[in-house]
Amino acid sequence: MNPFWNRGGLLQLGRIFSLDYLPWMGGGIVGLALLPIPVFLMLDPPACSVVKESKPAVTSSFELKLPLREAISPLCTGGVDSQVVFSIDVPCPSQNACSSRLMVRLSQSKQVKKVDLPVKLDLEFGENGELTFAPTPSLFWLEIDTQSNAKLMCADTAGIAREMFHWKVTPQEAPVLSAEELHSGTPLRELAEGRWLGQDLFELHCGYGAVVHRLEIGVARSILNLQFHQWLCYQDGKWKTMDCMPENNTGSLARIRRVNGRGLELEGWEDGSYVRLILPPVTPAMVKTKGDELFSQLRIRSEKQISCVLDKQCLILRPGDWVIKLDQRWKLLRKKEEREAFVDGDMCGELFVLDRIEAKGVSKSIAGRYFSESRAQMGLIDYAMPASRNARTHQLGIKNKGR
Repeated sequence: MNPFWNRGGLLQLGRIFSLDYLPWMGGGIVGLALLPIPVFLMLDPPACSVVKESKPAVTSSFELKLPLREAISPLCTGGVDSQVVFSIDVPCPSQNACSSRLMVRLSQSKQVKKVDLPVKLDLEFGENGELTFAPTPSLFWLEIDTQSNAKLMCADTAGIAREMFHWKVTPQEAPVLSAEELHSGTPLRELAEGRWLGQDLFELHCGYGAVVHRLEIGVARSILNLQFHQWLCYQDGKWKTMDCMPENNTGSLARIRRVNGRGLELEGWEDGSYVRLILPPVTPAMVKTKGDELFSQLRIRSEKQISCVLDKQCLILRPGDWVIKLDQRWKLLRKKEEREAFVDGDMCGELFVLDRIEAKGVSKSIAGRYFSESRAQMGLIDYAMPASRNARTHQLGIKNKGR
């Protein structure tokens, strides 16, 4: 076992540094006396995939004098490895570039850097102990060479660099981020806060049979239809669905990656950074699947029409009719422009489509489909009318007469 990781990975540092030369990791000091403080760096293995080196690390000890805030004292670099995430950088399709870069993400500060190897990344700690990229050269940094060997380095007062620990970085697939892990107010944050309503069953059964997913996005809860080949583009302050990616696009982009048990997975690009998101599915409500749940009264007049009562509204329907519920009122959609408005999503509401009427002798029934307002749920309505006693007696008399 590498002696560096013995006893829980504790490395005792024993050389004295001057306060003037060490980087302040978190800002100025207010009301705290600066005293020589022995600091122990708790060094756990990194959170990313690591292949431990067989070469023993240096275990000489020395002591640090650091200006420490009470909020982050004592300094513990065991938190460094857990805050650094390495992933493969997927280039934006609009750039027509190959992926040859590494993406380094600091999970708590939400900072991301796309780097070419080899690279040196200057680091520092924020006021709340979160790891950040230092805007100026620091005495605390991370080095990654062309062979993906990473080293955490620290320099002493004489400018001599010392290796704290090293490991082999194996970049993984970019992690799925929650909305809280993205910067507030950004287009991708708005997208990540959206919901996946499910597959558009109306388009599948009554349209062209395309697989269309329904997304609810933004404060206004706008509903967008998105297919696998389409793009979500952020333009004019809102997300839009497009068949082709705009030329010379500079705004945020997203597209469907796959559907899994957690929801609808999207991949997106914003300010040159690649992210993965999952929109959770909406818990479905109960849909009406029985005729007596939809109709309070129903009369089959002939094979061409029925009269019915929907929510105290009397309607006469024919096979092929669409009737939609808008503002608690049912409305027949017989005009071409009205149906197109519903298909395009400009008109939303519960919808009933009457498919057929059967009226042969005493056997009378109707069949249709009921769609929820989100169009992600469908109920098959197959309702047989009970024959009246007079009708059954009349039908029986006809049969007896025929004998």
